[in-house]
Amino acid sequence: MANRNESPSQEPSIEEQPQPQPQGHCKENEYVNTVHETIELQDDPRKWSPMRKWITLATVANGSLVVGFAPNIYNPAINAIKSSLHAQDWHISLTLSLFILLSGIFPMPWSLTSELVGRKRVYMVSLTIALGGYIGAAVANSIGLLIGMRCIQAMGNSSLFSVGAGSLTDIYDVHERGTKFGIYYAAPMLGPSLGPVLGGILTRYLSWRATFWFLAIWIGVTIFSVLALMKESFRKDRSTTYQDALAIRTEKIARRQSQAIHRSSCEEATSLKRVVKKRNNVVLLIATGLNYGFTYSISYTCTLSLSDKYHLDALKIGLVLLAYGLGSMAGSVLGGRYSDYLLARSRSLNNTAVAPSEVRLATTIPGLIIMPALCLAYGWMAQYAVHISGIAIILFFGGLSSIWVYSPTMSYLLDINPGNTTVTVACNSFIRGLLAFLFAEVAVPLQNAIGDGGLYSLWAGLWALCAVLVLIVYFKGGHWRAQSSSSV
Repeated sequence: MANRNESPSQEPSIEEQPQPQPQGHCKENEYVNTVHETIELQDDPRKWSPMRKWITLATVANGSLVVGFAPNIYNPAINAIKSSLHAQDWHISLTLSLFILLSGIFPMPWSLTSELVGRKRVYMVSLTIALGGYIGAAVANSIGLLIGMRCIQAMGNSSLFSVGAGSLTDIYDVHERGTKFGIYYAAPMLGPSLGPVLGGILTRYLSWRATFWFLAIWIGVTIFSVLALMKESFRKDRSTTYQDALAIRTEKIARRQSQAIHRSSCEEATSLKRVVKKRNNVVLLIATGLNYGFTYSISYTCTLSLSDKYHLDALKIGLVLLAYGLGSMAGSVLGGRYSDYLLARSRSLNNTAVAPSEVRLATTIPGLIIMPALCLAYGWMAQYAVHISGIAIILFFGGLSSIWVYSPTMSYLLDINPGNTTVTVACNSFIRGLLAFLFAEVAVPLQNAIGDGGLYSLWAGLWALCAVLVLIVYFKGGHWRAQSSSSV
């Protein structure tokens, strides 16, 4: 007979769970506030075979690659879309900015749902929604319908931002996550640069509609992979969201039985509040949001500069931007591995089983130092239209350095929020979605007003701010975490 703990589809409902005795206040309930990484489980995903883990990693990385392509794969087809659907520039702008905004909003509901019903169910539902959005966009006969389908695509795609990270946290221990998250984050980082290349090829030889059919087919393959190859990794014992729901249900039963008329403070102990009240989280979420906003800013404005100043066509622009994507891919993998190495070295030097999570943030220091200089170099080289090879080199190292900072920072956030991983990533997606939306809207007006040199001088200052934020957590994060633990 199958074990009831093997997957969420076999879990008893919250009402059926054995009910612990209520304690009257959530701060006194350790089962509400504490979820240990070391909880022993039957069919523990962290004890799966390496092959089973790699299948999960490959599946979620494949899906996240589609998410990376989706925002701008159709950029080379903008003129064709405007002609075919009688659209104006502001219509096309909405198809991008609304996509980015909704991609930041919807990871939160998907992540909370996955903490209650499991990862696989959420993947199946959300990706099916995205599939409908891609098919609808491919057959759209009006710009209004295309905008609506782009919104549906964003709603469905967005689960891969947060739930994908949750799946990897389910199956990998802390000391393995840097490398594996580096691989996971490398996939979507290719999107902003490789997307226009694929879009240019599809548009040139087929039509603008082919870009959406291409993504629909890819999403279909991902859905099949999830259904046929992925095993459910969610376990309620490691989820604080599930335990919060269980505790609230328990309190309601106890109040009915005792006819007490009071409101339990446990209802306020949501995973979201637990994440946002930590100073470490708030500071680093702002830093990662700035990092992500830079990626959208440079991919958008560089496209215009390469067209206006270098007179390149869409396909050649995509090939130049590929340098940024290749740098991002290299930085994600190498930065993740380096953060794992620093964590292991710290344990060895201090002869301890667990190293301080802040050790991961030491990985970011080289990238934080070089990024302001790279911003200045790119801005003024683009301003004066230096040789295209110089632009490509700066783009490569810009991509490498930015993701070198991003990957270990996200690994740190997940390390310090056990049991809240999907909610943490959803918060990150929300902040970066808002900032990416903002920078996508203001980048071109600023570029027109003060030029590439002025715009990326501003970005050099923002990267200096990002460095300050990360270094504050590097030096103060351990103390803040101790304070947070003592207040619980």
